[in-house]
Amino acid sequence: MQYLKRKNSISQKLDIRDYVSLIVIFYSLFALNRIKSIWSPIIDGFKTTNEIWIYPLIFIIAIIFSKKKFRINKNTNVGIILISFMIILVFLGAFKLESIDQFLYGSAIFLIPIIYLFIYKNGKNRDSIIKWMIYFSIIYSILAIISSFNYASIMSFLGNIVNYQYYDLYRASLMLGSSITVSYYLNISLPLIFFILYKKNTSRIEKLIYITGILLNVIATILLQSRLSTLIMCIIIIYYIFFYDTKVSYKKIVSKVSILSMVIIIIFILFFEFNVDRLIMGFSDSSTKGRIEAMTLFTNIFKKNIFLGSGIGRYYTRIYSYRFIYYDGITSLIDPHNMFILMLSEIGIFGFVTYLLIIINALKRIIKTEDNEAKKTGCLLIFIIFMFSLGGSHLMNEISFSIIVYIYLSVFINSESNRRYNVNENHVYRIS
Repeated sequence: MQYLKRKNSISQKLDIRDYVSLIVIFYSLFALNRIKSIWSPIIDGFKTTNEIWIYPLIFIIAIIFSKKKFRINKNTNVGIILISFMIILVFLGAFKLESIDQFLYGSAIFLIPIIYLFIYKNGKNRDSIIKWMIYFSIIYSILAIISSFNYASIMSFLGNIVNYQYYDLYRASLMLGSSITVSYYLNISLPLIFFILYKKNTSRIEKLIYITGILLNVIATILLQSRLSTLIMCIIIIYYIFFYDTKVSYKKIVSKVSILSMVIIIIFILFFEFNVDRLIMGFSDSSTKGRIEAMTLFTNIFKKNIFLGSGIGRYYTRIYSYRFIYYDGITSLIDPHNMFILMLSEIGIFGFVTYLLIIINALKRIIKTEDNEAKKTGCLLIFIIFMFSLGGSHLMNEISFSIIVYIYLSVFINSESNRRYNVNENHVYRIS
């Protein structure tokens, strides 16, 4: 009995790296733009974000003062080498730059979040960290739902007065970013809710909270009306209902049928009661047309800069007042809404392959974990990242969102089952 008490007391102690992970996520999600713009670089007369110096600073502080010392092993060594090579490739693009400010800012918001793949160190507090991540996502789902119906009121309450007409059902932007960014954030948070929900030691009250979180996530995602995000949401739900845990029991069947039934009912109600026709309107709208034009522009830029790219921020500037660019007789969106197009355009094949190797190394480390549930969820996160990268450039040009993605990955890259730890007096020993 004393052994169990001692084990539980130790499992509740969080390291500074755990706190930093949660603080960064909280700041990215809930800090208002006017707070993020304090002491931020000014580019072309526009304030940017102080995240580009806050996040590296607190990362360094976390590594220095962490009780879990940063150790170089085979896995981390490969990751460090790949990230270092990526930094070199990015800065080779400086020889082609037209604006040093755009280049440095664009490079910072792309590279800084990647180092957070190392922020979480394997340990017994993983599930506690994930639970906090889930609570943040539930709050964000509620904010997204409320904002979809009362956007002007919410913005006025936050001190951001909007001067333009909005519809009764509005695709609301929040502190994290645009409605699409919020949708993708909800996508990557949904697997975390299922992951904890299906754990054996989850209490009934917690299960009720997590099921509510799933339903709120579904409502918010549909109201934000991103077609790709809604597709990803459906894939996640189908996977966790039918394929994640194939062990058959009466309780599990009832639980899964209940969740699936509630999700289906909510989807039907939303489609019949509210105007979410954008989700079924096909791909003949102006948004799709703009992305096709972006593909044409990409082809012209890429064929002239195949190996090293055109340089970050040269054509696709990160700070702009006009959302279109004109190049080689082609007018296109300044944000191509496709990370692969943006990456190949700006850092070429070498940079693209290096980034793929970073993700493959992360996937390899996820697969090696002995916690089967964590392994499945981590692999699903990689799949989700690939999916939303087809419809957004967020991992290259939105630091608030991308840093959350890499922190999520870090938890599963360095994931260990709680049962792999034993306790003796004042020390925790790993069972080998």
